[in-house]
Amino acid sequence: MQKSKSTALAAIIHDPEGNMLPAIERIAEPFAAMFGGLVMSLTDTSAGAMKPLLEKQLGAKVLTHPTGDQFIGLARRNVVIHANGFDQALYCDFDHVLRWLEAAPEDLQRTLDQQPETDLLIVGRTHEALHRGPARLRQTETIVNHIFELATGLDWDLLFSIRRLSPTAIDLIAKKASVNTIGTDMEWPMLARAAGLKLGYLASDALDYRTIEEFDSEADTGDSDPMQWIRRMELVSEEAAVLKSFLTGHRSFDVR
Repeated sequence: MQKSKSTALAAIIHDPEGNMLPAIERIAEPFAAMFGGLVMSLTDTSAGAMKPLLEKQLGAKVLTHPTGDQFIGLARRNVVIHANGFDQALYCDFDHVLRWLEAAPEDLQRTLDQQPETDLLIVGRTHEALHRGPARLRQTETIVNHIFELATGLDWDLLFSIRRLSPTAIDLIAKKASVNTIGTDMEWPMLARAAGLKLGYLASDALDYRTIEEFDSEADTGDSDPMQWIRRMELVSEEAAVLKSFLTGHRSFDVR
């Protein structure tokens, strides 16, 4: 596997039961071969074995952040900033990138290599990948993606939260980003557009969703749980609120 020496992975992890530990053992060698640097932020309730394993097996720089949806964006911003100094950084939730690397390493490598001139590359799901995923994601996230399309003219899937960033984009996030929730899915592209940075998009058919509790399961079973539907509604409401703040002028487009 070809190593992208100039790419750092930035990721956040919430895994109280240590469900990802076996996967880290399985993919340690190809994972380390693909990335030149790794910055992870663990929630303060993640399994205690996670930090030493990440440091030993992957050579990761490990940060910590408080547990809670209200800190997701803050943790994302911190790991991206700490990953600067490479030619580019890939932000991806850690459970997603583990499954991606095991299922389709060539597709992940394509994401690192294509459109090298892009400051902010958004990686989303193909329509087929979105529709084979959980209904609670599809039916809620499609609405927010549609609102983004109405606002920008861009028919992109933003809500799998994968971003490849140039140093220029990271500097912009460090200076201007302020959203501490999952609403960073919308904030970062909107800031980059306002600053005149070059945006790009790739759709992957290799992206599949599982909850942390079902990390290694063959299929997701959460669509039968009303609380998981409520959670998805709450999360996309955060995304919509960030878009609204830009579109109504409550969030300035002045990024100078």
